[in-house]
Amino acid sequence: MKVLIGKEEHLPGILKLYKQLIPEEESATLNEAKKVWNTAKKENIKYFVAIDDDKLIASVFIAIIPNLTGSGRPFGIIENVIVDKEYRGLGLGKAIMEKAIEYGKKQNCQYISLQSGNHRRDAHKFYESIGFDGNEKIAFYMKL
Repeated sequence: MKVLIGKEEHLPGILKLYKQLIPEEESATLNEAKKVWNTAKKENIKYFVAIDDDKLIASVFIAIIPNLTGSGRPFGIIENVIVDKEYRGLGLGKAIMEKAIEYGKKQNCQYISLQSGNHRRDAHKFYESIGFDGNEKIAFYMKL
């Protein structure tokens, strides 16, 4: 298993994982995903993926946001953390999260935040086990 920075060629595998993450949501087409990918490259957004043999089995992305507080240091937002259901419990989530966190540190982020669905209690325990504090802030969400 390898964890590496995602490339455009990984998009089909990432989109497949997103169907596991949010099965009720319609996926972007590959062409739509390529447009997003090209924008993400310009906006300091990095995808990290885990690959086993040639199968993409985990993914996460971190967006680095410029910030005027915290002495002008940016902050990171991690989203869309997913490990293929057949590979869960093997440490892959931790491995890709460590890569995203390491990237945030290299970008001099003052903090990294993430959101998780209220019902995903196992995910919350996982995030807390790697150092995230579920009690520090409250996230609010507005579906548009």
